[in-house]
Amino acid sequence: ITLPDGAVKHVPQWTGGYVFENEQITRAPYSVAYTLDLRQLKPAAWRWNGETKTMTVDLPEVTVAAPAIDMAKAQVSQTGMFISRTGGQALQRQAAERLTARAYEEARKPENLAKAREAARGVVADFVRAPLQAANNGDVTVTVRLPGEAKPANMAQDQWDVSRSIEQVYRDFPGND
Repeated sequence: ITLPDGAVKHVPQWTGGYVFENEQITRAPYSVAYTLDLRQLKPAAWRWNGETKTMTVDLPEVTVAAPAIDMAKAQVSQTGMFISRTGGQALQRQAAERLTARAYEEARKPENLAKAREAARGVVADFVRAPLQAANNGDVTVTVRLPGEAKPANMAQDQWDVSRSIEQVYRDFPGND
């Protein structure tokens, strides 16, 4: 059972033919990391427009990493006349499984995924912009797109990508003769 505040609760336990009403409520802080696998970026994901000084990058999807549940700071409340060692271990295992499921559920909420996507967009834009500006390319614009986002209106849907490769862009920077 998941309680409204995110705590998890497990009730009956059957042992040796007798019913002992045991209950455990566990509350634990957790954190969830969102990751972006940049190894998935292929050369086609990068497009440079020299006229407008715009770099467009198509990123892979942001993914949710396994939650880190801090059981050292967990608050556990158990009730019952008798909780066997096996029963206690089962309660702990089930609580950990439910806490993990609850953390994943929270992390996958659309509003949290949207925040993670925006954070990824900002980090990648800064990461790409810095070397372009350091190469005396002036003021550059970096557009970062994630899966499911529409292409800009000025990009024809049926036009093949005719932008230059990263190697061509690098050769064109001053001092790379």
